[in-house]
Amino acid sequence: MEADVKGKLVASGDIYKGTHSGWYSVSDEAFYSPSQITKLDDGRVVATETGNEVFLEEEENWKFRLTGYKDRLRDWLSKSECAYKMSYGTDR
Repeated sequence: MEADVKGKLVASGDIYKGTHSGWYSVSDEAFYSPSQITKLDDGRVVATETGNEVFLEEEENWKFRLTGYKDRLRDWLSKSECAYKMSYGTDR
């Protein structure tokens, strides 16, 4: 069943293989943008937030194309019974 669902999603164009590249930290298991890294005097490059070393990496992943679902997702997110918007940094 899982392969059948995946096949349908691939055939419809909803999922596709693509690559992602950037500064990756193995320790953090995260990619960082150029504004989130610091180049040290010794030549190493680290994530500014954690100080863990990052390396330029590229990996292939399955990606989900959200554009066809944009209107339905916005509608769903606007309904308080389905989801709620969190306020960060303020008292509830």
